[in-house]
Amino acid sequence: MGNCSQHIIATPNITVLNISFPVVADSVEVTPGFGTIEVMGASIGNSVCQTLSRNVADAFSIIKFSVYSTKDNIDILLRFMEPSQQGKLTTEVTGTDTITGETLTFAQASGAIVNNPSIKLGPSGVVEIEIHGSKLV
Repeated sequence: MGNCSQHIIATPNITVLNISFPVVADSVEVTPGFGTIEVMGASIGNSVCQTLSRNVADAFSIIKFSVYSTKDNIDILLRFMEPSQQGKLTTEVTGTDTITGETLTFAQASGAIVNNPSIKLGPSGVVEIEIHGSKLV
C-alpha cells in the first residue's frame, strides 16, 4: 500500500540539446517507453495460465510539452525539426517535489520530433511538441 503523505511533482523543466524551454503550465507529459504488455490466456488441461507478450512496436519513450509561440521558441523548434537533427535529440525532463524540493529526472536519447507542430499565433499562442526516443533513464 502507498504512503498517504505523497507530494506532487511539479515545476517541470525541459532541456533539449542543452537548451531549456519555459514550458506552458500543466503541459508536460512523459511516457517511459517500456511498451505495452498483452495478457493472453492459455490452457494446460483444465487449468488456465497467463501468457504475456511485450509489444516492442511501442517500446519508445514519449515526451510531450507546450511552449509559448515566441520568436526564440519558434526559431529553436524549427532548428530541431531539421532532417539532420531527427533521431539525435537528447531531452531531459526534471520535476520538483512541491514540499521537499527533491528532483525527479527523466533522460531521453536518440529523440525525434514526430508531430508536425502547429504554431498558433496570438497573445496566448502555444506550440505543442512531441518527441519520441529511446526508453527513459
